[in-house]
Amino acid sequence: MAESELDIINGSDILVHVNVGTEAVPSWKPVAHQTTCSVNNASETKSRVTKSGGLWKKKRVTGLSTVIKCDALCSYDADGGYAKLHSLWIAAKEVMIRYALVSEEGKDYYEGLFVIASLDRNDPAQDDSTMSVSFENSGEITPKTSPAV
Repeated sequence: MAESELDIINGSDILVHVNVGTEAVPSWKPVAHQTTCSVNNASETKSRVTKSGGLWKKKRVTGLSTVIKCDALCSYDADGGYAKLHSLWIAAKEVMIRYALVSEEGKDYYEGLFVIASLDRNDPAQDDSTMSVSFENSGEITPKTSPAV
């Protein structure tokens, strides 16, 4: 939840959820035991140079992309853990992703289809197993607002 005086977002309040159900009957599960997440929004641009423009180039946006990366502790959680993400990666299909503040009603979030671009696991001796997953958008990402209760 945002700090009241400064209205600063606490990074712990942001979670990435994966729909492990169907489109008709969604079942949103957070990537289990997330420790970090990052969202990179990028624009693909094209330069346009004219003879009258001199050294100055005009740019226009030709595409948009979003990459979401999560680091997490591995768990045996059947829905949001490594095994589920691995099975979704093996299926090589798009997955519906939602990312936003943790369960705050009436708050904005983003939702869209993504592909699992990479899924890494690290299992050190006498330490926690960790995983990293990277999602790349596959089409439009839609801003939405959760219903207030």
